[in-house]
Amino acid sequence: MTALTTPVEEIFSSAQGEGIYLGARQIFVRFCGCNLKCGYCDEKAARSKGRQMRARAVSDEISRLARSRPHHSVSLTGGEPLLHADFIAELAPLIRREGLLVYLETNATLPEEYSKIASLTDIVSADIKLPSSCGADCWPAHEKFFALAAGKVFAKAVVTGGETAAELERCAQTLLRLPAEIPSIIQPATPRGGAAYYTKNAVDTLLRLTQNRIQRPLVIAQQHCRWGIR
Repeated sequence: MTALTTPVEEIFSSAQGEGIYLGARQIFVRFCGCNLKCGYCDEKAARSKGRQMRARAVSDEISRLARSRPHHSVSLTGGEPLLHADFIAELAPLIRREGLLVYLETNATLPEEYSKIASLTDIVSADIKLPSSCGADCWPAHEKFFALAAGKVFAKAVVTGGETAAELERCAQTLLRLPAEIPSIIQPATPRGGAAYYTKNAVDTLLRLTQNRIQRPLVIAQQHCRWGIR
């Protein structure tokens, strides 16, 4: 084991609050820092410095939590965890030794970093970020990412209601180009502790544009905010 360290905001046990594993009990490792500035983000880990930890120390905390009750997997989240891909390459084998799955939550904009740990991940929850919410053109990176993560990934198109017709069309085309076996979710963004953004028009538009052409598009809003959990 090397002396590599990385900033970690928190490590805790909770229920997954979004996506197709909604409600699953997980251990969350929240990394600091993010390469995007999404308008709806209220996660302090995206901007905090956290505490520097080595992979073995993180693994020891995971082991402690794993002994308290059964867990489905370990969610590597953030911020953006792929900013710490080299660290995850050390941590993931330790997670698997605990008999837990490695669940990566990512904004799907760093395919080169993902390629470093692709073989070490079991489940990948990948957001599709629209320019109106993140201020960046992520489409090319998304296409590369989903190609690399095929077989492990599900897609979440995060909408706030402020999208243009053109970017909703582009989002729909991105969903339609994904392999049929990749589950696709339309996810209204929900600020922590607040009401969901009004996204009916965006959701209806995406459903109409993808109707009967992708495998059962699901609309699943974030629930952890409503449950009052992390």
